[in-house]
Amino acid sequence: MTKRSVERIVLACAIGLALATIGCATTGAGETDAVPAHPFPRWVAHLEPGVTDIAEIESIFGAPAETRESVRGGLRWRYAYAEVHWDADDPDRPPVAADGTPIEREPTWVDHTREAFDRTGRFLDRLLFYPGRQPRGPRTRAMDATIHDLELRFTTEGVLADYLYAPRRQRLRVPVGGA
Repeated sequence: MTKRSVERIVLACAIGLALATIGCATTGAGETDAVPAHPFPRWVAHLEPGVTDIAEIESIFGAPAETRESVRGGLRWRYAYAEVHWDADDPDRPPVAADGTPIEREPTWVDHTREAFDRTGRFLDRLLFYPGRQPRGPRTRAMDATIHDLELRFTTEGVLADYLYAPRRQRLRVPVGGA
């Protein structure tokens, strides 16, 4: 056997193994994974006025979107989180973990190759034309979403005084297509 024929046999075996693995890993035709609900409402349910402090809230919700200081020395924090409602069979739906956070996929060799060609094209574009092509934003589409609005009021000691939680339905422009 020549070296080339051995390479072809190894390549054919690798492709067959990959196809068998993909075939075994797919779900049934009517079976799709549901997108888990975001835990934001559950987090809000655990808030206790007079007990929960700023550090605990910041560890759960992260940094607030807006902070205001009141006249009497307390603080007001505002959060707004958008939970997009994806169809179960939507091809643009990003993969998410059990808690609703997006999972970043590892780039493949195809992604690396595409990026190399894109860099080369951008270089040639700047070399031949002035000014070069301007970058465009990601492709978007309108989707139904629930906006979780949360406003927290703290005492001067840094303890939660009260809060206002109001989820609302809205349509948002969402980046899709690998963006």
